[in-house]
Formats: sequence, C-alpha cells, structure tokens
Amino acid sequence: MAVSLSTTSMDLVMDRFGWTVLIATEMKRASVTARISRGVNTTAVITKTFQFVAGQMTRNLSMKDRRLAGSTTTGEGRLEVFYNDTWGTVCDDNFDYAEANVACHSLGYPYGGEFIFNQYGPGVGPIWLDDVNCTGAEQSIADCDHRPWGEHNCVHGKDVSIRCWIVAQIVYRLAGSSVNGEGRLEVKYNDTWGTVCDNSFSNVEARIACGSLGYSNGGEFITNKYGPGEGRIWLNDVKCNGTEKSIADCTHLPWGSHTCAHNEDVSIRCH
Repeated sequence: MAVSLSTTSMDLVMDRFGWTVLIATEMKRASVTARISRGVNTTAVITKTFQFVAGQMTRNLSMKDRRLAGSTTTGEGRLEVFYNDTWGTVCDDNFDYAEANVACHSLGYPYGGEFIFNQYGPGVGPIWLDDVNCTGAEQSIADCDHRPWGEHNCVHGKDVSIRCWIVAQIVYRLAGSSVNGEGRLEVKYNDTWGTVCDNSFSNVEARIACGSLGYSNGGEFITNKYGPGEGRIWLNDVKCNGTEKSIADCTHLPWGSHTCAHNEDVSIRCH
C-alpha cells in the first residue's frame, strides 16, 4: 500500500486487509510505530512497527502469504512469499537451518525443518528476499534481517527449497566414552545425529536426559568432558523444570538454532 506522508503528519489510512492504521511519523524516518485496530468499534489497540521501502508499507507475513511450491510431498518444496499482490521466491544467500526453521514454524510446522538448497528448482516472478539472516526466534522470515524487498543479486537457480518436519523423531545416546553411563549427550532428530550445547545446561537438565536414557537414579552435568562431537548442534538453551520426560520437552531454542561451537557440547554422567 502506498502511503503519502507530510513532514509532520498523523494520517489515518486503511490497507487492503481492513486494518485502520494511525501513523505519526516524519518522512526522514525509516520506520514508524503505528497504532492499529480492526473495525470501527474495537477497543483493542495494538502497537506495531511498520517499515517503509520505496514508498510501500510492509507488514508481517501471515500463513497465507507464503507457500511451498513445486513439490507433491507434504511439508517440502520451493519457498515462496506473496508480497504486493505477487508471488515470488527467496534467494539462498546466507540461508541455512535457522532460516528454514523460522519459515517452517511460520507455515504451521511446529518441529521446524531444514534447508535443502535448490532441490525444487527455479521459480518465476520476482525474487523478493535475499540475504535473509534469522536468529531463530522470529515469527516469520519477514521479521529476520534481509535486504529491502525485491533487492537481490540472485538468479532463480538459487531459489530456496526447504523441508518441514511433520513429526519429531528423537533418540538419545551417550557417545565418546568407554565408561558405562557417561559420555557426550547426542540426539538423533529426524534421522540425523547431533549434539547439545551447554548454554543454560545444568544438573537439572542432566537428570532429565539420564531419565530418558533409562537411568532411574538421576545424573549430573560434567561440562564438556568427552569433547566435541560433529554434525548438527540440535539443541541450545535447554531449560528444564525437573518434571519433563525428555529434554525435548524442556524449553529450548528451535531445533538447530544456536550460537555454539562443538567445543561446547554437553557431557553427562548418569546413575
């Protein structure tokens, strides 16, 4: 939606989705805070930040604004987004597991997913997003850092494809040790073994992990005693209250999202 603003304006505008938007801003600002409400009788007021790009007001993408295309397999395909009434694609520059997780969650897949490069081939139309960089906590890839909409240095041969996981498939093991009951904690998630980062990990989390491995007398966190693993770092910032059946049931960042290196891989001792 094109928005015309004076240098010291407060405008009431209606977008095509029916949101009434009260905007107070200056033309020089790159973003504004707007109060929005739906309908004329509502008393709820939501504070939201909109960005202005080339005279356009953008909003968070809804589930109807993105899709997986080019595939007959549920949960995977070429990632496409709907912007300015036009479907377009996402360039694979900087795209990785964190971005795939955010995209899958926003598509309604709670277990996240993975980046499968350009498996489902080139799309058509605009390449809407490039250099997408997510932390893993965003609700949509539109909330992640990225170039302005439509700006890119890509070709459609670099269009992103992702695979979203339908169900969680989780197995645990202790690796890197010849001592019964202790080792590096590893998790098999969707057929791929990976490790657990030690951020926030404590004896509470160790006891939950040991219980899920069949050890009934608890356990302890022994820092990084059994060294670095390899492959994926599946879990980070695991925080348990002590009642969970598995560390997968504890709070944690989305699967595969982390700021860790393998020298931070968790080791535990079970009793």
